[in-house]
Amino acid sequence: MRRRLLVRKALLGILALMLSACAREDGSRILGTWRAERMEVMSFKLPVGPELRIGRDELRTGDDIRLPIAAITQDGDEVTLDTESMIGMTFYFVDADRMYLDLPLIGHIYYRRVDESLAGGTVNDSATARQPAPAAVRQADPPPQVSAVPPPVRDTVAPAYSEDYRQALALLRERDRDGAVRSLNRAFGNGFRDTGLLARTPEFDVLKDDVRYQALLARYTSP
Repeated sequence: MRRRLLVRKALLGILALMLSACAREDGSRILGTWRAERMEVMSFKLPVGPELRIGRDELRTGDDIRLPIAAITQDGDEVTLDTESMIGMTFYFVDADRMYLDLPLIGHIYYRRVDESLAGGTVNDSATARQPAPAAVRQADPPPQVSAVPPPVRDTVAPAYSEDYRQALALLRERDRDGAVRSLNRAFGNGFRDTGLLARTPEFDVLKDDVRYQALLARYTSP
């Protein structure tokens, strides 16, 4: 009788461990918003988009495309989204906040988790949100001038994309080349075209051999 009781307790313990493992492997780690960092094609690394918004029932890309999700399965660091159209997409986790999608004949698209907890719903990379980026931007500005004569016009970008440009400059001063390329990519996307300013700014010299930086210049300065 005592032996039966011990066996029963052992089986219940094993069952509890199995249920706990299943709870951890339910695919919930992929839920949330992900921003495309870059795409690796034949050793070239290029900035890409758009974002992915992954929920239990739906995958959204950008603002237009919505794809219903039939099931989410997880096997270790592999999470597969099965759509209602019987198309499966498998993502491979590098760590808790980074993953990639392997596309045959194309390459890997890397994604980073987005932190949407900031005020106003602003979308930011979780790694970027941990950096004191706003303070760095304020440090890049000149001290206020108390004078009746207006200060000289600075050789800077237009207000529509100045924040992205200044953030790229601040991140380069912090030696964050990946973050600087992403910010510069957003600045170009918002209309920045002053490549002469980039050439005159010493901080951007470290990006001259970066394939992503070269791709941005080629894309936005070609006639």
